[in-house]
Amino acid sequence: GFACYSSPIPRADTERVAITRFEPVTTREDSVHHITVFGCDARVQTKHAGVTFGQDCAAWQFARAPSDKTAADSSPPPCRVIVYAYDKGADAFEAPDGTAVHVGEGTGITHVLYQVHYLAPATVSPPEPWRDASGVRFSLRFAGDVRAASRTTPIGILATMHTRMRLPANERRVRFEYAIGPFSARMAPDFASARVKNGTREVTLVAAHMHGHGMLERYEFGLIRPASSGESSGERRVPIGILEGYAGYGADQSFMALPTRRMSDGEKTGGKTGGKTVGVAMGPGDSMYVRCTFDTRAASNAASSVAYGVGHGEEMCGQLVYYYPFAADVGAAGAMRRPEPRDDDAGGVRDNELFNVFFGDDTRVNTTIETDAM
Repeated sequence: GFACYSSPIPRADTERVAITRFEPVTTREDSVHHITVFGCDARVQTKHAGVTFGQDCAAWQFARAPSDKTAADSSPPPCRVIVYAYDKGADAFEAPDGTAVHVGEGTGITHVLYQVHYLAPATVSPPEPWRDASGVRFSLRFAGDVRAASRTTPIGILATMHTRMRLPANERRVRFEYAIGPFSARMAPDFASARVKNGTREVTLVAAHMHGHGMLERYEFGLIRPASSGESSGERRVPIGILEGYAGYGADQSFMALPTRRMSDGEKTGGKTGGKTVGVAMGPGDSMYVRCTFDTRAASNAASSVAYGVGHGEEMCGQLVYYYPFAADVGAAGAMRRPEPRDDDAGGVRDNELFNVFFGDDTRVNTTIETDAM
């Protein structure tokens, strides 16, 4: 089940605040499946003051705008971005030196909403009730004024997830891949505020949480770059994050500095976040590919397929990537102003109401599934 709770950010209604560290706190680590933290304006407390449950919480209703732009209440939803996400067993995330998630004055974020998903171990039925106090502890830097806050570069999250994934069950090795992008329209303010390098403006990807469940064995994602003027033909792939021997829940759920590479022979680069910023440049014409390899023999013997989902026996293949610069300002009703996701849709398909978050419901998301027998 899901529970939501909203909270004001101290002093965010009067000044710029930098969040430099997110530390997950779980009362029952075995039963807290994930915690997603959304950046919101003050309107979120009209429906989510205190603890709330049900479909409004589970289905992100706080982040969904009316489908009809001419509707009486056509204002943007109160929650516009994800600022952090925890999955079972992950370590804390510390922003690289000189960067932080910016909230408060000039950002449209004065509150956060925690969405906690509970999934008790399958071997415990039913679990004993407990009084839960799970959430996230923030490290806040109070700037005093916008100029002081600007000493850190604002970072944001680009997230991709394929919500229509369905894998064949009882297979030793299933390779699932999808590609999405480019992100020039959705991330236009970020590219516009980035420095010019090599004749173009590029954002820098600095840390990634590569996510799957217990059947995932290998995770890889990277960029698909169009051919440059000096190349004869075709696009090229640039791997950014590779985790061989993916361990499901635990440390592999943590945000890792980019680029990161862990191979079967033990070779490893990247690692914990914080410290010096390295990162990988992404241009407005680049797309992103995600490739997950699963062992689906752990699926129920009665199952013919393994679906996307948050329950036992279900899987995921997607990541959240911190990048800089992230640019936003304040629009009507104190809401964050960014390019509307609906304006970037292909054929009227809306993948999500949150900026920089792409689900797999879109015709632009190309997928392939391979097994060893193919």
